[in-house]
Amino acid sequence: LADYLITRAKDAAQLKDAMPIFEWAADHALESGILAEQVHPYTNAPLSVSPLTWSHATVVSTVIKYLEKLEQLQLCDHCQHPLYRLRRRGPVEVSSLATFDRLEAGFESADPRPTLSPVGQWNATEPSTGQCASATLKIDVSDCIGCDICVAHCARGVLAMVDGKAMVDARTIANCDLDGECVQVCPTNVISLTIIPSKQSPSTDEPGKKVA
Repeated sequence: LADYLITRAKDAAQLKDAMPIFEWAADHALESGILAEQVHPYTNAPLSVSPLTWSHATVVSTVIKYLEKLEQLQLCDHCQHPLYRLRRRGPVEVSSLATFDRLEAGFESADPRPTLSPVGQWNATEPSTGQCASATLKIDVSDCIGCDICVAHCARGVLAMVDGKAMVDARTIANCDLDGECVQVCPTNVISLTIIPSKQSPSTDEPGKKVA
């Protein structure tokens, strides 16, 4: 029944009709979380084999169908890309933080994936003042919808897409012009650029500048 409701759903509201069935299955699990083959129609007591692999496999399969349909139905009003993206098999593993210097941005590996991270920090020079600064570019990948707009607007090649998420490329981040255009064009406001001057003059310099 849940599979049928998911298949026929035309919008997110109709898709929610399947949720009570998931809740029913969860409510009829044992305290350990396992599912029986059947439950008694009046007492809801587990019957027959418990746990049953088929029961668990069917729940998992139906949940995946639900998430895939949710990805199709919930689209961004600006770019028409999915607001929710189901992780596919074999996602690229990325580190949570990559720190490197301007002179350390070269890598011997031909595979770009180890150089990609949702956060990048590097030493830069502010174009407006010529002052040395510490810059941090961060992407909240949990809310990134993979619209690719920031990558398209990054002429310096600092950003790249990996498994439907925008990432910071350590090999090219030193080329960032610090203009914050990627921050401005992001429709979901998941990109931030923070610039902190390394040497400050008490009379003129600001303690730090955060683009977003």
